[in-house]
Amino acid sequence: MMRRLTNRRTKRSETLTAGSGRAGRALAVAFAVALAAALLIALGGCAGGSDQEPGRDGGATAETDAGVASGETTPEGRVASVERAIVDEGRSRGTSTAAGSLAEEMTEHEGIPLSTFYRQYDNSIKGPQDVDLGDYRLEVTGLVRETLSLTYEEVLDYDQETRLATLFCVEGWHERLVFEGVSLADLLEDAHPEAGVATVVFHGADGYTTSLPYGDVERLDLMLAARINGIALDEARGKPFQLVAEGKQGYKWIRWLTKIELSAEPYSGFWERRGYSNEADVQASRIEREKQLIRKREPASPTPE
Repeated sequence: MMRRLTNRRTKRSETLTAGSGRAGRALAVAFAVALAAALLIALGGCAGGSDQEPGRDGGATAETDAGVASGETTPEGRVASVERAIVDEGRSRGTSTAAGSLAEEMTEHEGIPLSTFYRQYDNSIKGPQDVDLGDYRLEVTGLVRETLSLTYEEVLDYDQETRLATLFCVEGWHERLVFEGVSLADLLEDAHPEAGVATVVFHGADGYTTSLPYGDVERLDLMLAARINGIALDEARGKPFQLVAEGKQGYKWIRWLTKIELSAEPYSGFWERRGYSNEADVQASRIEREKQLIRKREPASPTPE
């Protein structure tokens, strides 16, 4: 039975008081964002916020991951560390930051700490997109027996799912979030793919494109996420939908999704044409480290009496 995603979003904001401490934090934000922008020019990007030069295997060393987590090894890690510290402080105090008013969000899932919804770092090709939900249509086209053109609400009428998933960025950092949305497989089932489909191409409102082999789409059970940590996606996070592609690098997690095209031909998207791997598989060692961390954080199962 289909059910609609419940909007639990609440608003909470207050005016920042003047003071040297807040001024210093504002300066730190400005410096971090400027440095991040400079790094993006040199490094490229991923949907989550962008580990290596284009064309490499897309993996990361333990040192890179540790550096991003601590903010002590790489310039990218230091930028992310500064921004996370500022946003987390604002979230804990219920104040505002450069991201705007802070709504309440989930900060942990079954004892596992989550990254923040209010990420300052952006490396999209044209900046955040303001998609009008009233005019929005998600098209499913190409090698299908039935072309779909769905409103935002019609997409959300599909059965809802909730997943804890980790986005691994090619710059070496990652973020762990709870995504809510619908299964791509359900939409494709209604479109009835034709025989001979080899590639699924994803299009964003900003002109960004990426693709995945049809076999990967079936195997990975992709999601179209409408909420992160209990908050509906905004312009920065990819409203109306972000693709959740676990096991793939962040530049496959396209935001502001507007069209899904099934094709018999291979396709290279925006970053892939610039040298990034079209497979974009996350290095197994990174995934295993994340799984180990989550297992350590999970509450112990009750002991039978």
